[in-house]
Amino acid sequence: MCMSKGIRHTICDILFMSKGIRQTICDILFMSKGIGQTTFEILCMSKGIRQTICDILFMSKGIRQTICDILFMSKGIRQTICDILCMSKGIRQTICDIMCMSKGIGHTICDILFMSKGIGQTTFEILCMSKGIRQTICDILFMSKGIRQTICDILFMSKGIRQTICDILFMSKGIRQTICDIMCMSKGIRHTICDILFMSKGIGQTTFEILCMSKGIRQTICDILCMSKGIGQTICDILCMSKGIGQTICDILCISKGIGQTNFEIMCMSKGIRQTICDILCMSKGIGQTICDILCISKGIGQTNFEIMCMSKGIRQTICDILCMSKGIRQTICEILFMSKGIRHTICDIL
Repeated sequence: MCMSKGIRHTICDILFMSKGIRQTICDILFMSKGIGQTTFEILCMSKGIRQTICDILFMSKGIRQTICDILFMSKGIRQTICDILCMSKGIRQTICDIMCMSKGIGHTICDILFMSKGIGQTTFEILCMSKGIRQTICDILFMSKGIRQTICDILFMSKGIRQTICDILFMSKGIRQTICDIMCMSKGIRHTICDILFMSKGIGQTTFEILCMSKGIRQTICDILCMSKGIGQTICDILCMSKGIGQTICDILCISKGIGQTNFEIMCMSKGIRQTICDILCMSKGIGQTICDILCISKGIGQTNFEIMCMSKGIRQTICDILCMSKGIRQTICEILFMSKGIRHTICDIL
C-alpha cells in the first residue's frame, strides 16, 4: 500500500478504521507539519476558531503574536483592537491611530474618551446626555466581558477600589453581595468588614448580620466585642436579647462571680428582690437558709419573716419554726401579735 499511496494517505486509510478522525490526525499529521498549520486545517473544523487558538497556539506563541496572526482575519477591526492592542499601547494612542479611520468622529469619541477619562466625568459630559448612566454602561462594557472582569481590567487601574465600587457596583448589587464577591478575595473577611462596613453601620448591627453567620454567637462576641467592652456590659447588651436573663446569667456570669453577688447586681434591677430570690436562690438552698443568709442582713428578722415566710406557711407554724429559736414564746407573741390583735383575743387564739 505504501508504494502506490503516500504514507499519509495510507495511514489515514488504516488508522481511521480503529480510531476517530481527531485522534488519527493528531497522531500522524503533527509529525510532518508544524503545530500551527495542522491545527488550523483540522481542529478548526470541529471547534470554533477562537476555542482552537486558545487551546493550542497559546502554548507555543505569546498571546500578542498569535492573535495578530489569526484573529485579524476572522474579526472586525474594532473587536480585535479592543482585545489586543490596548494591552501593548496606551488606550488613547491605539484607538486614535486606527478606529478614527473607519468610523465617524462622533462615534469614535464616544468609544475613546470614555476609556481615557474617569467614568464619572466622561459619562456625565457625553453619554449621559442621550441615555441614563446605567444603560450606557450596560451597552458598552457589558458587551464583551462580564461586569466583574471589565471593571477589574479597566477601572481599577485609574481609581482606587473603594471609589470604583461606590460608583458602579453599588447600583446593581447590594453592599453585602458586592463586597463578598470582590474584596473578600484579596483580604480576609474580618479586615474587609472593618474597613468598609463599620463606617456605615454600628458595630453591633454589622457583627450580628455577618460574623455570626460563620461562627456561633457566643464565639463571635467573645472574639470581638469583649475587647472593647467589659464582659458584663457586652452580655447585657447582646445575649440577653436572644436568651432569657436567667439562662444567660446562669451560663456566663456565674462562672466569674459568686451567685450571690451576680444576682444582687444584675437581676434585682429588673425584678424585685423577693421574686429574684424566689426564682434562683431557693432552687439551690432551702428557703430557711436562703432567707437567713441574705434578707436578714438588710431587714430585721421580724419584718422579713412576716413579709415572706408567712405567705407560704401559716403564721403559727412560721413563728414556731423561726422566732422561737431566738426568743421565748411568750415574749415573741407579745411583741408581734399584740400589735394586730387585742390581748384577750390573742391569748385565746394561741396560748
